[in-house]
Amino acid sequence: MKIKILIGILLVLIVINLGTIGTYLFLQSTRDRNYPHWDQNRRPPFPPSHRPEMKLDREQRHQLRNLLQEFQQENKDIRNQIWELERTTFDLLQQENIPQNQVNENLKQLSDYRLKLMTAAVEKMIKAKSFLNPEQQKHFFDFIMESRPASTFGREPAGGPHAPPDKDEMYELD
Repeated sequence: MKIKILIGILLVLIVINLGTIGTYLFLQSTRDRNYPHWDQNRRPPFPPSHRPEMKLDREQRHQLRNLLQEFQQENKDIRNQIWELERTTFDLLQQENIPQNQVNENLKQLSDYRLKLMTAAVEKMIKAKSFLNPEQQKHFFDFIMESRPASTFGREPAGGPHAPPDKDEMYELD
């Protein structure tokens, strides 16, 4: 009698484990890679909870998401060039004899790349103005200002090795 009960309990536990593993594998194989899921860290919601909601309707949310994704795609190369130039400049500064002319040239190029990036950002902000009301514009501009990354020039960012920005770093609007 005890053996039959133990075998029954063992079979139930095996079925539960197989069901859990099967569910996990199914979710991994069918998920959309563009959105974070239960096993990934989520970014804070848009906008941050200390401010009132932007109250975007579905169309505005769609337009804003597309605008931010366009900005990310269009400026990926510039962000990578900035990262490479910062890394190169930092490496130059670590040398025994610092080539001042090369460092100055890198800094000029960095400022040119950042100007391009900021110009593109302003163009997207102007586009966002066309479909957001004044209160939503204020919330959106505040969000943009708060979500700017701190400069990592010459140091490793907190939480991991210095790497170029990734597509997964896009803003989340829901």
